[in-house]
Amino acid sequence: WTTADEELKLTGLPDGKYVLEEIVAPDGYNVITKFNFTVDNGIVTTKGNDDVKVNEAGDFITAFDEAFKTISISKQDMSNKGTELPNAQMKLTLVEATEKGETLEKVATAGGDKVAKNEAFTEITWTTAEEELKLTGLPDGKYVLEEIVAPDGYDIITKFNFTVDNG
Repeated sequence: WTTADEELKLTGLPDGKYVLEEIVAPDGYNVITKFNFTVDNGIVTTKGNDDVKVNEAGDFITAFDEAFKTISISKQDMSNKGTELPNAQMKLTLVEATEKGETLEKVATAGGDKVAKNEAFTEITWTTAEEELKLTGLPDGKYVLEEIVAPDGYDIITKFNFTVDNG
């Protein structure tokens, strides 16, 4: 099922073992951990975890999605600090993901900023604008930020290495 504004109420689950799994999280959110639980006499007898809570009566399960952190990338004029510098071509590369198989495919931008992703979803490129770029959904890992083309009259900045840890 797809979640909505109201909780889904299932009644009459037969006794047995179950798995609650989020297949696709909403944009900007992590997929929750699979939750294995047991129903015995109509009561959930399994304790919750970080992503899923079972109420004391054992008749209600709540899944909690945590939003990805938003990371802002700003290109500023050094002589006029605080002023965004448009028209620089930038590239962000995921050099090494913490989890095997993680990519930049689900990365979203706030406010509809225009970015391009390569076919392998390991790089994001964009042209700077009047406002900083805000990215959500960057997976944990090691990154390189580099300027490909500087605006007229400016020098290309040095590559910048950083690590993202959403934990």
